Amino acid sequence: MKRSRTKSKSTRHSYDIESGTREALAYDSLKSVNSENDYNKFASTEMMLYRITSSLATLCAGLTLWLGYKRAYEIDIFFGLIAMGFAFGLKEISVDDNEHSQYSISQKLKEVITESINFLVTNKKARAIMFLNALIGAVSTLVGSIM
Repeated sequence: MKRSRTKSKSTRHSYDIESGTREALAYDSLKSVNSENDYNKFASTEMMLYRITSSLATLCAGLTLWLGYKRAYEIDIFFGLIAMGFAFGLKEISVDDNEHSQYSISQKLKEVITESINFLVTNKKARAIMFLNALIGAVSTLVGSIM
């Protein structure tokens, strides 16, 4: 499973926003240590862990009610800080793209922001979908707060 990249310079850096990022990162990480043949085993283990933790999270809803929302948020912040520690320990995987490495992070960020704005300006359907999604979310939040 390889990550697809477009030829356009402006879209090459925004692949990480697309669906499949987690899988691409896992594959590239395994490839960087010459273990790409282990990807299927990794993917099945990841899916199993996802299903188990998702079920446990659902069961924890009752625990959250018992603890109260303030205590639950405190615990969430604590685990979020632990996750941030792990996230800061991650490193970018090199993927044999010499042109890719010549950009600084600020240049890449500027390019992604510019590309995103251009996409929204030129894509009426995407704007309409985003507006509809925001409208539905606002209405459901309003109805939820009334009830």
